[in-house]
Amino acid sequence: MGHARDAIRQALQHDSISSTGVFVLGHSLGAYVAPRLMAEDHRIADCVIMAGPAAPLCWCALRQMRYLASLNETTATAKDEEPPQIKALQRQCELSADPNLSLSTPRSELPFGIGAAYWRSFANFAPIATCVLEKRAVFVLQGARDYQVTVEDDFARWKEALEGCRWVKLEVYESLNHLFIRRIGQPLPR
Repeated sequence: MGHARDAIRQALQHDSISSTGVFVLGHSLGAYVAPRLMAEDHRIADCVIMAGPAAPLCWCALRQMRYLASLNETTATAKDEEPPQIKALQRQCELSADPNLSLSTPRSELPFGIGAAYWRSFANFAPIATCVLEKRAVFVLQGARDYQVTVEDDFARWKEALEGCRWVKLEVYESLNHLFIRRIGQPLPR
């Protein structure tokens, strides 16, 4: 987040940018942290959330791995037994969510090999609740064909919490995927 904070600082110092006209736009993981950046700096006018996870990114990755495994005929037929990579990520996600996570926990035991300090720094962070509290304009965009951050699991939570907030606009784009690219057919990683 240090790079994002530095970019915001530089934008606010630039002569041609209004100090009331800086917006934070985040996509995927960036969308997860964008509300935190907005909350940290009152000079940020608004926030744009594109494919915003409602929970820490490791849970989206776990859901994504399960979706992709379901497309594979070999793993789809053995639904009782998940592949070892999925089981391992499940354990890592659970460990990263432990409120008593030790800072000495090895990176290899945590999602994506990211250290415990990162997971602890987001332990009590809720991006949706932050947007509600901030009462600054928020635009939440979601591709309906996104299997990484989904309408059912993520956007529905944003909508439930923010619908009715006059400073929020929520929009689903039916033919767009996670990268906001138009696709047809079954959602696949391409």
